[in-house]
Amino acid sequence: MDEQTVIEARRLAEDVGAAAEAPVPSEAAYVRLRARARDLNEREQWASDEEFDAHFPPATALHAIDELESQYRLSGAASPPPATAPSPHEQLHRLLLELCGWATGIEAADQARKPPAAE
Repeated sequence: MDEQTVIEARRLAEDVGAAAEAPVPSEAAYVRLRARARDLNEREQWASDEEFDAHFPPATALHAIDELESQYRLSGAASPPPATAPSPHEQLHRLLLELCGWATGIEAADQARKPPAAE
C-alpha cells in the first residue's frame, strides 16, 4: 500500500470521526464520506462493490430500510420494543463509527506490515 493511500485513509478517518461526533449525524456527510471511502476501496480493490455496499449501504438503501420498518410497524405485526429499534440518527451514527473504524484499520494494517524501526 502506498503512502498516499495511508494519508487518504487517515484523513478520511479524521473526517468521519468528526462527523460521528456531531450532535445530529448528517446524511449528507455520510453520503460524501462513504463516496470517498468507496473511491479508495475501488482503487485499492480491497472488497467488491457488493461487499462494500453490504457494510456501508448507500443512502437510498437506508431510506428503503426505514420505509420497510415503518410499513411493518403499521401492519400491526409484532415488532421489537421501541428501545431496540434504532432511529435513523442512531443508524447514521453507527454507520459513521463503522466507517471511521474501517479507515482507521487501513492505517493500522499498514503500520503492522512495516518492520520495526531499528534503535
